[in-house]
Amino acid sequence: MTMHKYLLIFFIVFNSFFLSSKDINTSSVMSSFSTQDILANSAVQQQVNGFYRTVELLDLIARDMGINTSSVMSSFSTQDILANSAYQQTVNGTYRTVELLDLIARSHGLNTSSVMSSFSTQDILANSAYQQIVNGTYRTVELLNLIAGKPISTFNRRGINTSSVMSSFSTQDILADSAIQQAVNGTYRTVELLDLIARESEL
Repeated sequence: MTMHKYLLIFFIVFNSFFLSSKDINTSSVMSSFSTQDILANSAVQQQVNGFYRTVELLDLIARDMGINTSSVMSSFSTQDILANSAYQQTVNGTYRTVELLDLIARSHGLNTSSVMSSFSTQDILANSAYQQIVNGTYRTVELLNLIAGKPISTFNRRGINTSSVMSSFSTQDILADSAIQQAVNGTYRTVELLDLIARESEL
């Protein structure tokens, strides 16, 4: 799946289930997405573009819900300035994604303490940007799993059975023989969870 499709699925899902207005203007974000895709001269830079735009879309969504994202977005800007490689920029994107999903999940009464504790611990234990990227993508999966499992009466949605996806998540983690393969596992399971959430929509 291309990063373009990943971004569109991500936004459609959260637009369907969590927005109050449904009228958020994403034109600036998607314009940046297209421009940065053209300017990217490597797959890693395309990856940065995808995660950065994900952060920007989640920021729009969270603020539409009345959530104060200023601290997260300040970190986003600061860490982008401090990053000296595309891999560190990718870490920035995945970490801010986790922090924004945490804010969104907690606004719906979900207990994210275990996930965020793992997030902090694994960041300390990581000895490379690659391992930090795994941390960010894995915690994204865990937060989406929490969100998917919560019934949301406003949208007539039942809690979703995510056992198959989470079983694949565990199996592929065992089979992965590198941080890159683990990051792929995290990204793929993210797409599968978003797909489950999207298909449960009663639009």
